[in-house]
Amino acid sequence: MVETVISGDLGALAAYPWLAHSILEELALEGQPLDHLLPDPTVKHLSLDESLFHEGETKTHVYRLDAGIICVSAPRLNGPPEIVEIVFPGNLIGLGFLKRNIHNAKAIVDSRVSCWSLDAIPTLVEESATAKRRQAEATEREFEYRRNALCGLTVNRPVERVAAFLVAISRLNEIEGRDPNVISDTLHCGAVASYLGLNIDALQEALVELQSRALIEQCPADGLRICDRDSLDELTPLAWQLSGVG
Repeated sequence: MVETVISGDLGALAAYPWLAHSILEELALEGQPLDHLLPDPTVKHLSLDESLFHEGETKTHVYRLDAGIICVSAPRLNGPPEIVEIVFPGNLIGLGFLKRNIHNAKAIVDSRVSCWSLDAIPTLVEESATAKRRQAEATEREFEYRRNALCGLTVNRPVERVAAFLVAISRLNEIEGRDPNVISDTLHCGAVASYLGLNIDALQEALVELQSRALIEQCPADGLRICDRDSLDELTPLAWQLSGVG
């Protein structure tokens, strides 16, 4: 049984008025232990209002919340942070595919997490339908975050925009245990063009340009193959590289 830790100064929870005390009383949840499938995790204890990670930090671990409550939030230019999710015991935190965190995570009661290296993500996700869903949701949020940033960085530069997209897909494949150099043909041109804010002709011209530079090649059986991800990443805007996608 996973013990829920509700200690410390609960008066401090006034900062989270949307969190009812009745919820705190119902958090004796039991997560599905996966320790038998992985190396022994390290354990980290968080006190009230202590951060697990910050936006912009390089990801170092994937976490399972064993006890307590974690608030994941996104900064806003004006006003208080946006609440992305409230994480309860048994759930994973730190999923996705980017190398850096796009959110902040803070304990809102005394909490305890198990920590694994990032290469444990495929195993952790494979064993739980809930974890699969959470990984899909985290990936979707990170893609949307990077798409918004990318479109602002590559106005009138479709080759760089497409290069950054391919690097991101490659990174996602790597995180999820697939070949990072193979871009599936399930990524139809129309959907990709719409996602990148390009028309079909601009997308095709960008792909031809990348192929002429020997950075990608067509593979009828697989779709598209990345020949040199490092060089492909060098085409992307510096701000994109610093965000840790490649």
